[in-house]
Amino acid sequence: MIAHYVKWSLMMVALLGLTSAIAQRSSANVRPCAPAPAMDQDFPDPGIFADPAEAGSAGGRVVFAYGTNILGPDAQTLLNIPVSRSADPGLSHWTAPTDALPRLPAWAQPTVTWAPAAAHRAGQPYLLYFTARYGQSGRPCIGVAVSRTPDGPFAPTSQTQPLVCPLQAGGAIDPSVFSEDDGGEYLLWKTDANCCAGVPTLYIQKLSADGLSLIGTATPVLHRDQAWEGRVVEAPTLIKHAGRYYLFYSGGYYASSRYAVGYASADHLLGPYRKAPAPILSSQSSGLSGPGGQDVFTGPDGATWIAFHAAVDEASSARRALYMGRIAWGSDGPAVTMQCAGS
Repeated sequence: MIAHYVKWSLMMVALLGLTSAIAQRSSANVRPCAPAPAMDQDFPDPGIFADPAEAGSAGGRVVFAYGTNILGPDAQTLLNIPVSRSADPGLSHWTAPTDALPRLPAWAQPTVTWAPAAAHRAGQPYLLYFTARYGQSGRPCIGVAVSRTPDGPFAPTSQTQPLVCPLQAGGAIDPSVFSEDDGGEYLLWKTDANCCAGVPTLYIQKLSADGLSLIGTATPVLHRDQAWEGRVVEAPTLIKHAGRYYLFYSGGYYASSRYAVGYASADHLLGPYRKAPAPILSSQSSGLSGPGGQDVFTGPDGATWIAFHAAVDEASSARRALYMGRIAWGSDGPAVTMQCAGS
C-alpha cells in the first residue's frame, strides 16, 4: 500500500512538472503584439544615419536608411544602394527609395552591392561605406564614396582600389562606423572567410580624420563560437552605453529562420568582448522569420533603436522588409522591444 502511494505521488510530481514546463514554453512564445514593418518592401541589411544637420517633425532628426541593392519602384531599375528618409518620430513612414550610389567604381563588379553604412563629420562631405565584389577575384571588398548630401549621389573616392580588401581572408563585408567620445572614428567589418571553409572574424580599425583611409592595424574582436551562430558571425554594430561597449552582430545563415542577432560587451573599445549566452532577437522571440542584418542607433526620441530586416515569406529570403525596435537597458544588459502594428 505504501509502495503504491509513493509510486502515485512520484507520478503526480512528474505530471505537474511537465505541465509547468509546457506552460513556461507557451508563455515564452506569447508576444504582446504583431510586429509591423517600418518599410513594407524589400530593404535588406539596413544602415541607419540620423542627420544632425537636418531637423524633422517634432524637432527630431531626419533619419536615412541605406540598404543592399534592390529593384526600384519601377520594378526594373536596380538601385545599387537604396536610400530612403523618414522625418517621422516613430520611423514608420519612409520615402520611396532612390539610388545613393548610381555609379560603381571600376574595381567593382556590377549588380552586387550590399550592407552600406553612412557617416559624417561637421564641415566635411558625407561618407558612404559599401561592399562590392572586387574585379576578377569575385571576393567582397569595402569601398568608400562621398557626397554633399546624405541621400547622394555618392561618388567613389577610388576607381582602382577598395578601402578594405583582405582577399586572403575571403574578402570583407558589412562595414559600420563607431564614434568614440574623443571624436575618433573606427570602422568595423567582417572577413568573409566562411566562403572558403575559414573562420569569419569581426575587426575594428581606426579611421583617418577625413574617414577616407585607415590608421594602424586592424584588431580582431569576435569569432564564431556559439551553436546558434552556425558558420557565421557578421554585421557588427558597436555602441557605447553607460561607459560600456556593446557589439551587436548577426549569426546563422541569413536566408533561413535561424538568422538572429546577438551581442557581446566589453570595458574597453578593443575588448576583450564577452558574448551574451543567447540571441536577443530571433525568429522565436520576434515572431518574424530570420531577423538580422541590424544597425543600432540613437533614434529621434533620444532612445536606443535597432533596425533590421526579416523575411516576409518564411519559405524565401527574396523579400526582406525593414523593421524597427527599441533597445531597453536593464541590469542584465540590452533587450529588444518590437515596434507593433498600429503603434
